[in-house]
Amino acid sequence: MSGLQNGTYKADTGFVLTITSSDPKVSVFEGTYEALGTPHGKFTVPVIGRFYYVGSGLTPLSIAFLAVTRPNDTFPYCVEDAWVGTLDSDNTFKATGVRAWLSNDGKSAMEALGTKIWKK
Repeated sequence: MSGLQNGTYKADTGFVLTITSSDPKVSVFEGTYEALGTPHGKFTVPVIGRFYYVGSGLTPLSIAFLAVTRPNDTFPYCVEDAWVGTLDSDNTFKATGVRAWLSNDGKSAMEALGTKIWKK
C-alpha cells in the first residue's frame, strides 16, 4: 500500500512520529511526536502535520509537521521542533529538522536536528 499510512514511524536516532489519522482531502494528519535531546529530557506532544501528493500517484509525497511543548511544572521549556521531508512508497521518509527552545528563565537556543531516516 502506498500513500500516507497510520502507524508509528521511528527515526534512526530515536525520534518517533505516530500518525493516528489522516485526511487526503485536506492534506492533514494528526498524531503524537516524541522528541529527544532537549535540555530537560524527552517530551511527547500531540501533533498536526501536512502532506502533499506531487502527481496522480500516492507516493512520493511531501510531509511536514511542527511539534510544540510549553513550560509546565515538570518541563520548564518551550520547545518547537519543525520537520520537512518526503515519503517514499516503502513507507520510509527522510526529513530534516530544526529546533528552537526557550526556558522560563529566558535562556534560548536554536539548533539543527539534522536529516533523519524514519521507518514504519
